Formats: sequence, structure tokens, C-alpha cells
Amino acid sequence: MADYVIQNGNIQMMIRDTGGNVEYWVLTDRYTYNHQQQWSGTGHGVEQFDMNNRGSRQYVGAVYIGAGAGQNVSFTMYSSGLGFGTYTYTVFIPRATVPPAPRFIANYATGGSSIHTQFVSNGDGGTPVREWQLAYGTNPNYADYYIGSNGINDIGGLPSGTWWYFWARGRNDVGWSGWAPRVQAFTWRVPDAPSAVYFSNITQQSIRAMFNGGFAGGFEGGAAVQQWQLAYGLSTDVNVATLLTSNGTTDLANLDPGQVYYFWARGRNVMGWGPWAPVRAQALRAGAMVKDNGVWKRALPFVNVDGTWKLAKGYVKQAGVWKETA
Repeated sequence: MADYVIQNGNIQMMIRDTGGNVEYWVLTDRYTYNHQQQWSGTGHGVEQFDMNNRGSRQYVGAVYIGAGAGQNVSFTMYSSGLGFGTYTYTVFIPRATVPPAPRFIANYATGGSSIHTQFVSNGDGGTPVREWQLAYGTNPNYADYYIGSNGINDIGGLPSGTWWYFWARGRNDVGWSGWAPRVQAFTWRVPDAPSAVYFSNITQQSIRAMFNGGFAGGFEGGAAVQQWQLAYGLSTDVNVATLLTSNGTTDLANLDPGQVYYFWARGRNVMGWGPWAPVRAQALRAGAMVKDNGVWKRALPFVNVDGTWKLAKGYVKQAGVWKETA
């Protein structure tokens, strides 16, 4: 509540702001009183009241001033030959508040060390916003850095593979707004390794190799994976393996029959290649077993067709059903 007081001859005029209603009051000495004293004010035409001489403030009327930019309010007492002249008292009644919190409309990584943020005003609270502020950090509960802003910021020099959290607020002549609801963004890094390779359709010379890339608990590193790669070979060294682009399912043919092959998988985004998934080994079907110096070993069966030896599939009968041997 605020009181604005002025002396007009032998009476005192007061405008009182209660935060909603703005009231008009007068105070007279013990010699000054009048029946049907004329007055007027904002929200009122010329009206009358009985002015008393009790030595206490006397309520005359009021007008409601709602939230907004504020406005001038005037209070007039008209001369009645009682020791005061006609006088109009005018004061400015503020109604501004702190601005509402702004809102984010964009927040995303633009690389492994940079994030773009953009927020807009939701209003000024009735008086112009003097400054905007952006706060950010790696803790979702509080900010580490505070910078001035015009609503658009490209923040660089950030470590890759890190979650960053952002808030924004504005200040007018009344004070600071609340913080905009927190937003977050992740600086890019290479993708996680996909799942280890698994297999189906295994024959003596072919196999289907499969892996899950970034879909089953993996993370693409903040930027979309642009390529998945399958590696396979007869060695445990991925550096000498054959590399193929894959969509997660690859059918391999014309392999060395009955051999043990080793498989890896990895992904690449704009930041580069991610790590290889753990190596996985798989033996192709051999078709037969032979005893060599007392040790059973995998072997390949061949048959002579018109003078040409050709690889054959081996079958065994189990419970009356012929099945290809592993």
C-alpha cells in the first residue's frame, strides 16, 4: 500500500494505492466542514459528500486500477470558500510486475563442442525488459555459468558427449522474472558399439550375420548414425578383416567351408567411428568328423561326380529323421 499526500490550503488530500483499488481521502481541521462538498476523480464525475471536521481522514471514493502498465490518477476538490481553492492532485499509479519467464523455442547441439539455444519473451510485465540472461551448466539442479543474451546464443568450447542444462530469465524496472523451464542438449560424440554379432542360416560356405545398432540400449552419440559396418575374417585381428557396410543384416557366401570366422560391428556418425562390438566367433558347418591320431576333428565330405570331386553335405539319421550335420 502506498499513500500520496498533498496539502491544499487548510485541507489535506490523499490518494491511497491498495494494489487494486485506488482510494481518495481528505483530512480537515476542526473549523472546516461542508455539506455537499463537490469533488471528482479518475473514474468519477463531479460528485458530493459531507465533509466533516472530526480531525481524522475521511474516505471519499475509489477507482480500480488493474494490472498493466500503470496510469495517472487525478483527485480534484472544488473551492467552497472554506479556506482552500479548487485543486487537482495527480499521481502515477504503477501496476507493472516483473516480466513473466521467457520460453525456449530451440535448443540443440551443433557439434561435439557447441550448442544453439533460442528463447523468446512472454511479455514485459508492464514496463520494458532491460536485460535477458542465459544460465547453463552440467548439473540439472543449478547453473555454473551466467551470460547476457539477446535470446539467441551459440555456446562453444564445451566438452563432447556431455549433457548441458539451460535456463533463461529477464529483468525490467521491477525486477527479475522467474527462470524459464529448464531445457537440455547433448554435445555429440561417436556412437556406442552395437550389439555383438549373432547368426542364422549357417551352412558350410555361407552365414547370415546380424547385429542391433543403437536400438537395444545403445546410444547414437547425439547425432544420427550415418553408416554401420560389419567386419569378418579368419583371424582374431580386426585390422586384417574384410569390411562391409551393413544395415544390421548381412548374408555372406562363398566362405571357406567348415572354418571358424570372427565377426565385429561398429557405427559412424558425424563425429567419427565408434568402438567395435566385442568379437564373436562362429564355425561354419563341417559335415563330418574324422579321427586324426586319436583326436576327432572337423572335416569336409566330398563326392566324385563324373570324375570331379565336389563338396557334399553330411547327414545323419536321428529318430528316423535325416538331419544335416553341424
